[in-house]
Amino acid sequence: MNDAIPATSTGEPRSRRQAVSPRVGLAAALAGATALCAVLGAWVVAAPQGALAGASPFAYAHDARAALHMKAALSGEDLDDAEREARAALALSPALAVTWVRLAYIETWRHRRITPEAVQDLSRSYQVSPLGPDVSPARIKFVLEAWPVLPPELREQAFADFEALWRRRRAEATQLAEGIVDPQGRLVAGMALAEFEAKAALNSKP
Repeated sequence: MNDAIPATSTGEPRSRRQAVSPRVGLAAALAGATALCAVLGAWVVAAPQGALAGASPFAYAHDARAALHMKAALSGEDLDDAEREARAALALSPALAVTWVRLAYIETWRHRRITPEAVQDLSRSYQVSPLGPDVSPARIKFVLEAWPVLPPELREQAFADFEALWRRRRAEATQLAEGIVDPQGRLVAGMALAEFEAKAALNSKP
């Protein structure tokens, strides 16, 4: 693969969303899922501030209990309890993007791999809240850590989410990119930041 940053006929950088091939072996996918569980562990304790705004107070309670069960996930029973509480929250407030991400994490943690159900849960989070904002950092991190095994459509959504986060809070987006563990996800994150900078510079020209 050519590591140079190609440009389109208009001079704008070509999309980094296709920069890395999604084809990886089963062993790499399993290793990536295990790393994903490790690096996202801190987030599952509680939803990001503001991510539950407008939700039913009962949905908030269910999501909070799901977080507590995930924190104590020392057995399959804890994960089952976490999933039950998350689904109870979504039954009351199905537009809770943060809880859909939580389900994706539970599914990944349980199976130690990115399952079709986890991908579907992530997709649902983007359907109800395409650009966050409050769930964006945790969701983008999830996608970048799982980048090698996610479908192009989900990558596209995460790329747009990442750019929106960068426009709102550049320092946070940069810090997020620097903390990615998965090699392909880290490469994509760095190339994405370069593209955002180039687009901003182009748009700032008189």
